[in-house]
Amino acid sequence: MIKTNTKVFLEIPDESEKRILHPGKVVRVSETIITAEFVEEDLHLEKGMDFFLYFNIKQKFTKLPARIKSVNRTEPSIMVALETTGDPVSANTRQFFRVFALGGDLTADFGPEKNCVVVDVSAKGFAVHATKRHKVGTRVEAVVHHEGKAFSGTVAVMNVRKGGKGQFRYGVLCLDDAESGGSLKNGLPKVSLAIQRKELARLSGLD
Repeated sequence: MIKTNTKVFLEIPDESEKRILHPGKVVRVSETIITAEFVEEDLHLEKGMDFFLYFNIKQKFTKLPARIKSVNRTEPSIMVALETTGDPVSANTRQFFRVFALGGDLTADFGPEKNCVVVDVSAKGFAVHATKRHKVGTRVEAVVHHEGKAFSGTVAVMNVRKGGKGQFRYGVLCLDDAESGGSLKNGLPKVSLAIQRKELARLSGLD
C-alpha cells in the first residue's frame, strides 16, 4: 500500500484539536516497519506515540493509524520508524486540517504589525508569530497575504504561547462573515488547499 517515496502527513495526538499536518516522506518499507523522514525543527515525537499518517492513494486522501517504534534525530531530519495499528480509511475532511506553513511564503498583517510569519493555516484559522501582546479572546484585524492576494477580516485569539526573540505564537479563529465583513473566511480554505497541493508537489519533485 505505502511505498518508498510516498509523500505523507503526520498528525500528532496532542495537536488533534488544532489538526495540524506535518509533511514528510517514506524512505524505507519492510515487512512490518515503515520509516519516514520529517524535516521540521519543533516536531516532538517519542517512541510508543500513537498518531495518524495521511497520504494520497489512488487519488484519495487516506489516513492510517500507526505507532512509533523509534525516533532518530539526524539534523536537519527526523527519521521515524513506525508500525501500523489499523486499516486505512478515507480522510474526507482534509480542508479542515491545519497545515504547517513555514517556508510557504505566507504572511499576515496582524493588528498593527506587518508581514508577520504564518506558521500553520486551516480553512478556519491560522497561527502567527507576532511581538505585540494580545489576550485570549481579543479580536484582531488581520490580512493574510498569499501569492499576490490579500484576504482581510477579523480573527479571535484562541491561544497564546511564548516564543523566542520576544515573539508570541497566536492561534486564531476567523470570525464569520456577519462579524468580520471581510474576505478572510472565504480565502482561508483556498490558501490551505493551495499550500497542501504545493507541499505535495514539492515532496514529489514536481515543482
